Amino acid sequence: MNNEGAAPADAVYKILVVDDSPVVRDVIKKHCTPEGIEVVEAGSGASARRTLKLMQPDLVVLNMVLPDANGLDLCREIRTEERLKWVPVIILTALGDLKYLREGYDCGADDYVVKPFQPEEFVLRVKSRIRRAKALCYESFHDALTGCHTRGYFMARLEEEVFRNRREGTPFSLLLADLDDFKRVNDTHGHLVGDHVLREFGAVLWASFRQEDPEADAAR
Repeated sequence: MNNEGAAPADAVYKILVVDDSPVVRDVIKKHCTPEGIEVVEAGSGASARRTLKLMQPDLVVLNMVLPDANGLDLCREIRTEERLKWVPVIILTALGDLKYLREGYDCGADDYVVKPFQPEEFVLRVKSRIRRAKALCYESFHDALTGCHTRGYFMARLEEEVFRNRREGTPFSLLLADLDDFKRVNDTHGHLVGDHVLREFGAVLWASFRQEDPEADAAR
C-alpha cells in the first residue's frame, strides 16, 4: 500500500483507490486532493483488504482486474459487510464492453468508469456519489418523528465500536434508556402528545452530550 504524503488539512472525504497502476493512483490523488478528498492507495487486493480493516472510507474505487484478485469479488465482499454496505463503489477499468458493465453493476457497484477517463469528471462523480450515499444513509438511519437514530444505525455503530475495540483495545460504553409507562401517556393524552414526548426525550438525550464528543453522534 502506498499512502505517501500528508492528508490535506481541510480534507472533507476519504476514499480508497485500489489499482495496480501507480500512474492511475497518482492522477486520482492529484485531482482529488485540491478538492478536499484524502486518497488512500492500495495496489493489490490483499492490500485493499488490509486497508479496509483499518479504515472507514467514504468511497472505494476498484480496478476490475488486479494482480492477485478480481475487483468484482472485492465489491461483493464490501456489500456483504455491515460496516461498509453504505460505502459507494466505483469500478474503474479498461474493460468497456456491455458484458463487463453489467457484471459491475450486478456485483453492487454504484458507478462504472472506463479508462482512459477525464480526471475532472471523475472527481465530480466521486463527490456526487459520496453526497448521495450520505443523504440516503441519513434518511435510512434517522427516525422521521424524533430525528434520533434507528435500530439499524445502532447495530451498525455497535459493530464499528466492537471493531475499533478489537483493533485498538480502546474501551467503550453502552447506555440503555427507557421511558417507564409510556403507553399510559398515549392512552391518557393521545398519540399526538405521545409523539411530542418522544421528540422532547430525544432532544434531551442529544443535549446531554457535548457536541465535540464522538459519542454525541451516536446519540443523535
